[in-house]
Amino acid sequence: MKALLTTITLILLTFSINAAEHLVTIENFAFSPAKLDVAQGDLIIFTNRDGAPHNVVPRSESLVQFESSPILATGDSFTLEITEAEDILAHCGVHPRMPGIEINVISDRQLLLNNIRTQLDQLDQMVD
Repeated sequence: MKALLTTITLILLTFSINAAEHLVTIENFAFSPAKLDVAQGDLIIFTNRDGAPHNVVPRSESLVQFESSPILATGDSFTLEITEAEDILAHCGVHPRMPGIEINVISDRQLLLNNIRTQLDQLDQMVD
């Protein structure tokens, strides 16, 4: 039974490695989550849930430089497509002392392996 569940999980995971959307909120002068694992081709949607305006800009030491978002009022969103396989460091340009966000871009193969490990761990817990 466990072998069958493992095989089905592997097949489903193989076909489900498509671009994903990741949601990041800006609230209480912080990005949440502050660290994020994504794959090349994924989308990150930043939404301002704070009462103050914010934006998303690359840090100068980030290997990937992207076009900064416009100023986001409360409820506004900005979508960033991950086009390069390099990690990204970003922060709020309006509030430069505010903690930033670290975006770890991992390869599809590594993401697949991580997903398989997670699914297998969950199956082990269900079967045991």
